[in-house]
Amino acid sequence: MRGSATPFHLRSLGVRESRYPAEAPAPFACSDDRLTRVWHAAHRTMQLSTEDVFVDCPLYEQTLWVGDARNLQAYALTTFDGRDVSRRSLRLAADSLRRLPMVGSQVPSCWDTIIPVWSFLWSMAVWEYYDYSGERDALEEFWPAVTKNLRGAAAQLNVETLFDAPWWNLFEWADLDC
Repeated sequence: MRGSATPFHLRSLGVRESRYPAEAPAPFACSDDRLTRVWHAAHRTMQLSTEDVFVDCPLYEQTLWVGDARNLQAYALTTFDGRDVSRRSLRLAADSLRRLPMVGSQVPSCWDTIIPVWSFLWSMAVWEYYDYSGERDALEEFWPAVTKNLRGAAAQLNVETLFDAPWWNLFEWADLDC
């Protein structure tokens, strides 16, 4: 509209919210009203960001970052029983083992990058999913991928049996020697 030579009339203006349908399974209240407000603010934030984390910005990268998904899963499961998106995310990450020795850092993607700490977080997320859900079929589905992920890590042990992999470890984000 900027620089328009002719006038215009705005007939309607609105916002269309798009979010994961994360409804709390039970109301939360605490004797400390500040904690109640913090919990509700955190829940609302998760409602608004869950889809973005599990899909990682549908308009930009369009991929799931495994480390982010694990952290969100912890909240999604316990707060709104987000087993559907959690299990789907675990499955997408496991699929990266068809082409990589350890779980990829973002899936699905043509950027085959491993961030080992996120590969390990994925293995933990499998157990945390099972611990929450009790779904033995999920553990049976993911167990071969967990063992393959761990074998991929074991292949990176040096002569001192320390993990020594050539992959991105996020150290360049800190003032450390990579």
